[in-house]
Amino acid sequence: MSDAMKSWIEISPNCDFSLVNIPFGVASKISGSAPRCCTAIGDYAVDLSLLAEAGLFHQVEEECAEYNFSAVSTFANTTLNQFMSYPKPVSNNM
Repeated sequence: MSDAMKSWIEISPNCDFSLVNIPFGVASKISGSAPRCCTAIGDYAVDLSLLAEAGLFHQVEEECAEYNFSAVSTFANTTLNQFMSYPKPVSNNM
């Protein structure tokens, strides 16, 4: 893993969800709770709406300004439909 690809989350070398393979999905923390847009890193599900609210997608939003990508409004949804409607450069910059 290069210096630019380090994580504060410990990721097993045999893990399917490393920093080079980050899947997007929807999950519920508690049965009956509203679904949240997430990704998996190592053995963890990471809530994308919380990362967006913390401003951690600011650089992606700047790089994808021509597509009017807003991480906060996109990941506040209970599905990935809005995110998947953006052109490929948006997901490639995630």
